[in-house]
Amino acid sequence: MCLFARNAEPSLTRYALAAGISTISIILAVLGIVEWRERHVNGQILFAVFIELFLGIAFLLSNRSAKKNFTDKRDWVNNK
Repeated sequence: MCLFARNAEPSLTRYALAAGISTISIILAVLGIVEWRERHVNGQILFAVFIELFLGIAFLLSNRSAKKNFTDKRDWVNNK
């Protein structure tokens, strides 16, 4: 999905895609930390946690520029 959407102009769909991926990545990172603290996994999970946090933050930051382009709610609906 990200490969095909990388050249798309800022739109509500692209914003939702980035928001969804960032949410999933951050949730996976939190779950990894919880499992590590409960001793269900060893310390190697922390590498995956750092990657998931990096991806989550990167997708959130990519949404910052898209949100600036949509200042009016009518623009979100009309995809202008």
